[in-house]
Amino acid sequence: MGKDCKSLETKAENGDVTAQIELGHMYLNGEKDVTPDFKEAFKWYRKAAEQEDAEGQYCLGYMYQCVDGWWQPSRREIDYDEAMKWYLKAADQGYAPSQLFLGWMYKNGDGVPKGNKEAFNWIRKAAAEEYYSAQLELGKMYANGRGVEKDEKEAIKWFNKAAWQGYIDFGVYHYNEAAAELEKLSNK
Repeated sequence: MGKDCKSLETKAENGDVTAQIELGHMYLNGEKDVTPDFKEAFKWYRKAAEQEDAEGQYCLGYMYQCVDGWWQPSRREIDYDEAMKWYLKAADQGYAPSQLFLGWMYKNGDGVPKGNKEAFNWIRKAAAEEYYSAQLELGKMYANGRGVEKDEKEAIKWFNKAAWQGYIDFGVYHYNEAAAELEKLSNK
């Protein structure tokens, strides 16, 4: 671990939530000069989550849901109950990514009874927070009548919101996906 990382670790050990989350990301993804280590990522996310930080709670929920990370084979079972617990804590603080993941859990029946209405309610909350992934998902729900009455005008409204968010990271992908959904609706 380099000098910058050691400084970050010192901050994290002293309770700095931002540093704890950054370390969690570094260990999960193997960023900078850190070797990927699921247990270390988990440890730092838990420390942030236990300080009632919504992002830390979301990340910890994700760790329970994704098992051992996308980059290594699973060594333990998914714990949907723990994932739900931490997602709910973050969602109750208005953290849109957690609201979206709760929606997906209900949509897919992951550890909870499958329910499009409950999925719709959580995804709508995340979309209202201007979260582009949730806006796209909400548009799909309106377009297909899942959890809500089918409404193409509402679907188009949410697809447009998602398409015009303008984020660099996933913006182009979501714009293209939203544009494809709009095209499907216009060809009906």
